[in-house]
Amino acid sequence: AHLRERYTAHLHARQDRRRLGELTHSLSEQRQQQQKNEKKWHTLNQRYQADAQSNKAHLADCQRLEQQLNDVEQRVELEKRIVSLEAERAQLQPGEACPLCGSTHHPAIAQYQALITSDAQTRMAELRTLSQQARSALAQREGVLAALAKQRDELQAERAEQENLYQTQYTAWRQVSERLHVTFMPEQE
Repeated sequence: AHLRERYTAHLHARQDRRRLGELTHSLSEQRQQQQKNEKKWHTLNQRYQADAQSNKAHLADCQRLEQQLNDVEQRVELEKRIVSLEAERAQLQPGEACPLCGSTHHPAIAQYQALITSDAQTRMAELRTLSQQARSALAQREGVLAALAKQRDELQAERAEQENLYQTQYTAWRQVSERLHVTFMPEQE
């Protein structure tokens, strides 16, 4: 009976040694994969951060262009209004009172008569085109940024899953190593 117990213990120890070897190998491979994924995640995260910062600058450019466009649109409207008052300006005579404000001095008549609205309208069309292009480019960049965020999040979830698997196998490794009275750690193997 004693011999049978020793034989059974020997078989269990042999199975445990084999299992310990398998777990040690598996833990080593998992740790290497975790390190690769960690580097990959950090690279993705750095790219995401840089792209997010760049997108902020592009957004500021878009907003600046839109503000310029708004300013030019207001100027065009004002110039159109000034041009529409041509008939009233033609009635103004030096020294006579203006029917609108009562002034007898009309210094801006020559300026208003020389006003060409096509310059501002050309600038407005240019700014509209630039603003639309900038918005389109920003939307495309936002799409790229969203794809990066998704990749980063998926990789983070994979890393968490790998860590859980590692911890489960590490617990099994510790249980087997305690039965075998092993004193080294899997990283030392």
